[in-house]
Amino acid sequence: MIELAEVKQALQEQIVQRKRAENRFRNLLESMPDAVILVDSDCKITFVNGQSVALLGYALPELLDHSLELIIPERFRTSYLAHLQHPTMDSEFELYIRRKDGSEFPVEVKFSSFQNEDGIRIANYIRDITKQVKTVEALAEERRLLHALMDNVPDLIYFKDRESRFTRINRAHALMLGVNDPEEALGKKDPDFQDSELSKVFLAEEAQIITTGRSVVNREEFNPTRDGILRWFSTTKVPIKDSKGNITGIVGITHDITRLKQTEEALLNSEEQFHSTFIYAAIGMALVGLDGRWLLVNKAVCDIVGYSELELSSKSFQELTHPDDLNTDLKYLSQLLAGEIESYQMEKRYFHKQGHEVWVLLSVSLVRDSEGIPLHFISQIQDITERKRTEAALKTRMEEEHAFQTALKLDFVH
Repeated sequence: MIELAEVKQALQEQIVQRKRAENRFRNLLESMPDAVILVDSDCKITFVNGQSVALLGYALPELLDHSLELIIPERFRTSYLAHLQHPTMDSEFELYIRRKDGSEFPVEVKFSSFQNEDGIRIANYIRDITKQVKTVEALAEERRLLHALMDNVPDLIYFKDRESRFTRINRAHALMLGVNDPEEALGKKDPDFQDSELSKVFLAEEAQIITTGRSVVNREEFNPTRDGILRWFSTTKVPIKDSKGNITGIVGITHDITRLKQTEEALLNSEEQFHSTFIYAAIGMALVGLDGRWLLVNKAVCDIVGYSELELSSKSFQELTHPDDLNTDLKYLSQLLAGEIESYQMEKRYFHKQGHEVWVLLSVSLVRDSEGIPLHFISQIQDITERKRTEAALKTRMEEEHAFQTALKLDFVH
């Protein structure tokens, strides 16, 4: 009887120890940050921790003794069951699992197996990787957009390492370098494609960027490319830094500004031609401000009114205009500003610096900007004083002849 009691007591102690061990094991599984699901060899769920319940949205009784297929979408079941047949802590598996509401989300699963008195148990350690997947997808989308941008913009885009070797270029740059595939340029430098002297400038500039960390912004360069066309480019290069702030290379963007340069040159030539025409014109030419100030005059204007260009710059046309002609002139200017007329022409009188009157034929038009806002007037001034004198003398002579003929007629009658 004593031996039986001892055996019974020993058995009870084993049961208590086993329960304590099971409780410690359960407490350990409950304390884990990931969801843990134990299944038997038939894939029936024998245990789930609290994180599993919260993650899947099921109540505990809705999971226990049910097949693991309850939460595994059909498209993943075959591969998942294959992992269960050979579970190791080193094996990882990514898939989507299903919540009670039918929604699916990505998880990473690790496995381990052990055996107790109930048989083989396989532990599924399930970690929700929704945030990681979204981050990866966002990065992939950014990469896709970057690739689309690089391959479709007309600007030249390129990345280089610290030794100025190309690590990536876009299609536009490949075309300019004369290669069919951007991959053909990788690992090469500008001297492999460009004029040697110009390449030296590029390499020295990039070495300076790597050393100092200072960017080059909108630097203009004249670059005769391999297609034989003389081109102008505007280039910006900035250093690339890693997470520790170390410079690992550069990225450059080069914009073809050849047309802009050609337009600028054409405008410059046009301005020079206008200036030459303006300054050396045989008749007076003047730019007049909206307030009447002389902004720019040529020599002919100075000769007409007797003032130097500097003296006229401090005066207005109103000061030089004869009072009897001023109102008519101002009326025409008002009509110009109102858009009622495009130009006007009139005969008027200026006061010469020496005090005498000068008759001129004045032609005026208004210059507006691209939005239609008035900027200044352009005046053409022709000295007609001699013509006016001739007209006056002719008028006087005709009047005298008319008076003489009238007198003869009267004398003949008497």
